[in-house]
Amino acid sequence: MMVQRRSEFELFYDSSYFTTRQLHPVAAVRLSFLGYARWAAEHAAPFPTMIAEHHAGFAVVGIRLDYGRPFTFLDGTRLQMSSTSRLLSQLTLMETVTTIVSDTTHLATVSLLCRALDVAPGDGMLAAPSRLASSVVGSYRPEEIDQDDKPVDHVEAILSRLDATVPQLVEGTSQRLIDRQLCEAADQWCFTEVIGLVASARETLIDDRADEFPVLRTGLSQRLCQVVVKLRRPLFLHDRAAIRTRMYTDHERRLFVHHISGASGAVHAIAIETLEPPQ
Repeated sequence: MMVQRRSEFELFYDSSYFTTRQLHPVAAVRLSFLGYARWAAEHAAPFPTMIAEHHAGFAVVGIRLDYGRPFTFLDGTRLQMSSTSRLLSQLTLMETVTTIVSDTTHLATVSLLCRALDVAPGDGMLAAPSRLASSVVGSYRPEEIDQDDKPVDHVEAILSRLDATVPQLVEGTSQRLIDRQLCEAADQWCFTEVIGLVASARETLIDDRADEFPVLRTGLSQRLCQVVVKLRRPLFLHDRAAIRTRMYTDHERRLFVHHISGASGAVHAIAIETLEPPQ
């Protein structure tokens, strides 16, 4: 039986890869996409070549980060990543999954769901949703293609359960300019930075209202166990984002739900952070 091909790499990390509690969520997602870039270079085409010569690219539309065992900066010295890639939904979606370990300790698994794009020639990298270019599809093995698979919408599944059964505790709104530090090569927000944006919004809510709602402080003291993100449309350089953040308590777990909107009020992304229960 054939198995999906993997790309594997290792790095010796520094303190910037970690918060005081765990592997930094932004670092985990960055490592995941780096894992896909390596997979593509080894088995299909390097990402810049894919865009420049095959006029094909991907836009990340979904992120799922699941943390494993507790692990902090001083618990090891290096990280090992292993990534796969497969095509889904009539060749319109690509899923890449990266596991992150340190020797025998599993730190995290990151799944990125990406929409295939047709990229126009030229430096502007204008793109539109499309089936993936046949010249790139040909690099995938049959066991790496499932045209009928339609991924689960993890964000909507959690929201439906919360809205039906769990009362909201507190909410707040913060503002953020999408500056170039948050952007990627096409001058639109970089999906990895959305993870940091919502973490900042959570801590802003805590800073603003923890005296009134002390339970908010668990948003600083507890480890994240999961982050899921649904990206609907990009924000561009110097757009202004409003992030509406709500906190829920579901049994022993605390959840922070974020809706990121642009100037028109349209929602551009929804993210849900789930914290580990207090010990």
